[in-house]
Amino acid sequence: MDSFRKAIKIRPNSHITLNNIGCVLLSQERAADAEKILTKATSLKPDYAEAFNNLGRAKHAQGQHDGAEEAYNHALGLKPDSAQAWNNLGNVYRERGEIERAEEAYRKALEIDPDPPAALTNQANMPVSPRRPEDPEREERKWPVFTSQTADALPSAHLGGRRTIQQ
Repeated sequence: MDSFRKAIKIRPNSHITLNNIGCVLLSQERAADAEKILTKATSLKPDYAEAFNNLGRAKHAQGQHDGAEEAYNHALGLKPDSAQAWNNLGNVYRERGEIERAEEAYRKALEIDPDPPAALTNQANMPVSPRRPEDPEREERKWPVFTSQTADALPSAHLGGRRTIQQ
C-alpha cells in the first residue's frame, strides 16, 4: 500500500492507481473506503470498465445491490465481453432471488471465458428455480475441478455453502 501512496502523491489523478488502491482496500474488507476511491477513479476516467466493475464490488460488499447492479451494467456497457462483470452481476441477481437472471449472467460469463473458476462455482451453486420444473441437466452438473493454479488465483474464495465469488 505504501507504493500506491507514493504513486498517488506523484500523480494524484491517476485512475489506474486509484483503481488499484480500491482493489487493495476491497481485499482488506474496507468497502466504504474503496467505494470513495473507486468513485473518484470512475469520475476521472468515465470509460474505465475495470473501475466500474470494482466500484460494483465495493457497493455489493456493503449490501447496496441497486448501486452494484448499476455499476456492473455500466462496466458491461463499456466492455460487454467482461466475464468478471457478468459473474458479479449474476451474484447480485442471485442474492435478490432473481434466479433466472443470475443463471443468464453466469452463462454469459462462461460464454466469454469458459474456464473462470468463480463463474463455474457460482453457477454450480445455483438453486433450482422455483418457477419452473427442475432442470434435468442441473442434476448431472458436476463441480468444477480446481487445479493448484486456479486455487492460487483465488486465495480468498469461499467455496462452501451458498457463497459466491466475486472477480
